[in-house]
Amino acid sequence: MDKRSYSVLITLAALGCIFFSASIFQRFTQDPLEGAEDRIKKYRMTDASIQIVDPEGTPVKDARVAIEQLRHNFIFGCAAYSFTQLENPADQERYFKLFQELFNLAVTPFFWKFYEPEPGELKTEQTRRLLQRFEQAGIRVFGHPLIDTNDVGNPVWLKRTPRLEEQIKSRVQREVKDFPEVSGWVVMNEPIAGWGLFPTSSWVIDRGWVEATRLSLVWAREQNPDAVLLVNDVLSYWIFHLYQIRFQLGIIGTLLFLHKAAKPGNYFDMLSKLDREKAPDFGIGIQSHMHT
Repeated sequence: MDKRSYSVLITLAALGCIFFSASIFQRFTQDPLEGAEDRIKKYRMTDASIQIVDPEGTPVKDARVAIEQLRHNFIFGCAAYSFTQLENPADQERYFKLFQELFNLAVTPFFWKFYEPEPGELKTEQTRRLLQRFEQAGIRVFGHPLIDTNDVGNPVWLKRTPRLEEQIKSRVQREVKDFPEVSGWVVMNEPIAGWGLFPTSSWVIDRGWVEATRLSLVWAREQNPDAVLLVNDVLSYWIFHLYQIRFQLGIIGTLLFLHKAAKPGNYFDMLSKLDREKAPDFGIGIQSHMHT
């Protein structure tokens, strides 16, 4: 390559870097509320007329009415895990008051590890009291999760059970049946992130990512035909899961584990195959672990 060609190449590369940096800077400095008022008028406002009638159905002239919006069809929710960890009643009341003012959906914890720490020892009543409190406040409830491939979703005793799929199926069906007030469930959480480290992820890998997820959706749908069922994963590509595994095993542990790890899946491909396999209707969840 002569000097002229080399100079042109360097110049183009520099311009490319400048353009890329400028576009990134513009994205992060753009005001997200710019044009919000116009979007509110377009998407969230419309004209309507109300006719006031008496008990006999006769229109009332010159009636004065007060209208207050109590809820919104747009679901804006948050995990309510912190509430379960507060012991001071005053802290609980403050948390609940603030939660109720901002959110209309509460994601409540159903991690198997904590819900059934020993076989048959269920946190049914404690969980039901929490759900009733949100329900009485007009806040919808989602349960998270029924099946989790990470350590937080696996009770220790599950490693000792010889009938793993039977236990998983029973767990899914029992919780969905016992809590019909839960309007939605994260049925399968992080199906391609577990890498076979924990009992449920080993089952997912042995069954196949697609079939294990399809079965879990079928089991949940059988118990509640009306619930929203979600499949959820963190990020979307296996290289990010490798990064996540580092936090569970450490760098050396991760390197030692890789030689026997199951071939990682791909979330998008799994969802596409689920659709082709005619899985029960489900929603797609995506999450990002900001702390990693």
